[in-house]
Amino acid sequence: MSLQNPTSPTDWPSVLSARLIILVSCFLTFSSYKVTATHIVGGDVTYKFVSFNMDSTEVTFDITFNMYRDTESGGAQFDNPAGFGVYRETANGSWEYIPNDNMFGNYNVNRGLIEQIPIIDDPCRREPEDVGVEATVYEFRITLEVSDFDYLIVYQRCCRNPTILNLIQPGATGVAFSTRITSAAQRLGNSSPIFAEYPPIFVCAGFPLDVDVSGEDVDGNFLRYSFCTPSTAGGRGGAGCDNATTPDPEDCLPPFDEVRFSAGFSSDNPMNGDPVVTINPFTGIITGVPDVLGQYVIGMCIEEFDSNGEIIGRVSRDFQFNVLECTKELTAALKADGTEVGMANGQNVLVDVIKACGDSLVFFENQSVGAQLRDFTWEIRDSLDNEIFTRFDLSLENFTVSLPNLGVYNGTLIANRGTDCPDTAFFRIDRLPEMRTDFVYDTSFMCYLGPLDFTDMTFAARADVIEWNWDFAGEGTSDLEQPIFEFTSRGQKNVTLISRDSNGCIDTLSRLITYNPPHDSLLTESIDLELCFGESYVWYGDTITESVVMDQIITYQTTGCDSVASNIKTLFSSEARDVPFDTILCPGEVLTFLGTDYSVAGEYRDETRSERFDCDSLFHFITLRYEDQPIIEFENDMLFVEAFDDFRIPISITGAFEEAKWTPSIGLDCEDCPAPTVNSGTDTTYRLELLTETNCRVSNELFIDFIPIPDSYFLPTVISSKSGLDINNEFFVQTVDWAREVLYDIDIYDRWGGLMHSKTDINVNDESQAWRAIGVNPGAYVYVITVKEFFESQFFSGTVTVIE
Repeated sequence: MSLQNPTSPTDWPSVLSARLIILVSCFLTFSSYKVTATHIVGGDVTYKFVSFNMDSTEVTFDITFNMYRDTESGGAQFDNPAGFGVYRETANGSWEYIPNDNMFGNYNVNRGLIEQIPIIDDPCRREPEDVGVEATVYEFRITLEVSDFDYLIVYQRCCRNPTILNLIQPGATGVAFSTRITSAAQRLGNSSPIFAEYPPIFVCAGFPLDVDVSGEDVDGNFLRYSFCTPSTAGGRGGAGCDNATTPDPEDCLPPFDEVRFSAGFSSDNPMNGDPVVTINPFTGIITGVPDVLGQYVIGMCIEEFDSNGEIIGRVSRDFQFNVLECTKELTAALKADGTEVGMANGQNVLVDVIKACGDSLVFFENQSVGAQLRDFTWEIRDSLDNEIFTRFDLSLENFTVSLPNLGVYNGTLIANRGTDCPDTAFFRIDRLPEMRTDFVYDTSFMCYLGPLDFTDMTFAARADVIEWNWDFAGEGTSDLEQPIFEFTSRGQKNVTLISRDSNGCIDTLSRLITYNPPHDSLLTESIDLELCFGESYVWYGDTITESVVMDQIITYQTTGCDSVASNIKTLFSSEARDVPFDTILCPGEVLTFLGTDYSVAGEYRDETRSERFDCDSLFHFITLRYEDQPIIEFENDMLFVEAFDDFRIPISITGAFEEAKWTPSIGLDCEDCPAPTVNSGTDTTYRLELLTETNCRVSNELFIDFIPIPDSYFLPTVISSKSGLDINNEFFVQTVDWAREVLYDIDIYDRWGGLMHSKTDINVNDESQAWRAIGVNPGAYVYVITVKEFFESQFFSGTVTVIE
């Protein structure tokens, strides 16, 4: 289990900010950590051909490592110098270290100038201001022996931001930026592609992406773009390649592990989105609409191919995309029946859909919003792209347009056309055939209060009726085509049907019906007789002398409705006889037979009249026996078990039985086996009943208390020092799982180790016990949390950023 950041906008919608939250600090008085590379948010490596030696047995390249650093993290600066490793692949697929003879084995390179990456301002939206990314470059020249094997040039460093959403344990995941110089690139003197533009500092949630990560190639080779999986290296600190903050290139050789994506993410789908964020393989343009705030690691690769279609090399950029909340300054919008994804100007756009069913007149309601709205331009075209309507308004005026023919019409509503900040709403009108709702109901059997049959008679030209919503005077509803409904009382009933056809057209009909049957119900009469042998019974003029089942109907004389439905069943006794009675009882049971109790095994004789018919004398010969029963034993009558974890119920059964039955069957892998395995989260008293060969039943009960252990806990990464209804200033532990009996202790320290807040035994999800940062100075504060689950405790630490 792990402590995670929120993974959807609804978790902490008002506290995610533009700051990259970095776990870099010294824990005064109780522990300390090395400064790790959580400041690094991306990098890419390229190479440029310089020259061959005289006999082309050696080739020289200029190597360029571009690094990107978060200026708001408070983390370490760029390494100066930084250590790089050069490796060559061997025949068996492993790698060997290639030392630098001129620099005592290692490639230690000083950084270049630090450059602030500018924020690209969009006049149509208000963007965060407290973000910053700066870049530097490490450059060195290397001469390599031309080989039949590839070279790999790598920079290793830990760690990534712990607040990244699409990785598992991102805070313990390092980076391995690399470039691979293939044997073909060595022989040809090929230069790798270079990325043409800086990566974006941030992208805005809910806004379409248009990010250019394309490359330039001096050799004119064909380039193909894709998302790819970034590599990892190093750890939080300590010895060994997996733990060192800056792994030793000579000891820590390729291959490097790939990052592990969280559930729902992958290298091909690193951000999700609606539409999903994708990259064009031919242009290198990233499109889509990110819809969840947070930080995402994305690998972007450029493959280059020669004229024969053979791959020469591949370069990659590993970068952290920050999805932040931006505010749109104005929105062009109109009232519509629904929304679809369409295409405009080669991009995915949202298209409002208006259904015009059986009517050429379409009403347009302008719902545009924004403080700077000035004017509106409307345009409608038919399916052949002929312009059939234009309009220019200086206000939010609504109007009606007549569309001449059935079919599809496309339109745009442009707010503030010709300004620096316009906005366009795309819409489509489906001019559809007529559709009319109608229904009938059957009153042919309305003699009595009872259900009525309703039948849909909706007419839909060139379409099928696919949906029905009935309302029976507020007494009930139905979604069937031909429902049957029974009203609770007589009177005038307003029945409404809303129907929808396959074109999406909707129509409504309300009809007042009279529900007044003359009788409440058909009177029924049931006669059940037990007669002695030789007797008779007269029933409505018929004499019955044998066992029969008969019925007949009597009609009301005034209304013509049926009056009485009578049925009779007679059962006659047989002649007197001797009746043996042999029974086996379960231990403790008592046989009561004709008023006498028998509780001891043995043989008895009883002479009495028939209890059922009270007719002729019967002689009963009773034989009574008892059966031994099996014994059910549990180790304890109450168990504590971890919820949703397989657990075999401990049980001991002595003696024979025919069937076993557990009730209830909640969480059991079988309900008819003696010792099932249980997996559940609901506290339950389970009862096992055994059935013997002679139908004796034995049972015992066991109570299992399932203790839910949450899979993960959630904390905000950023809270506000301000107060207000729409401002989140609370810091407390949450889980989406049921967290009964889960408490936690929390201590919060300022950057100098001063204790800011301390509480114990707080219920998880209890926001009333949260640390409220109202009035707290902005900055990073360290938290130490002990979550006390039923069976064990979990310990977490990190930082939360307080902003104004």
